[in-house]
Amino acid sequence: MSVNQWRNWAGNQRAQAARVAHPASTDEVSALVRSVADEGLRVKAAGSGHSFTPAAVADGVRVELDQLAGTVSVSPASRLVTVHAGMPLRVLNRVLAALGLAMPNLGDIDAQTVA
Repeated sequence: MSVNQWRNWAGNQRAQAARVAHPASTDEVSALVRSVADEGLRVKAAGSGHSFTPAAVADGVRVELDQLAGTVSVSPASRLVTVHAGMPLRVLNRVLAALGLAMPNLGDIDAQTVA
């Protein structure tokens, strides 16, 4: 499968993007969206592909947010955690556990990506 090909977790949704982008900042995401719109293409963010629907099917420019995923901030007083899009839940779970925290509700699959 080429880098521009995408399929969801179940294999029932597939797409061939014109190109794939991996922006490393919110400014890069913004610039990408503007340039893709100027080209007349559609842009869609895609995570791990866990959805069974065509929500992430992109024939224009697929945006992978994995380069944004490293940022996690925690407010100790409120125990509020802020996570950038692109982080897989399995990674977030490890980060939270190291801080003595956890999500109050989580399904049995941690392959999803925070959006």
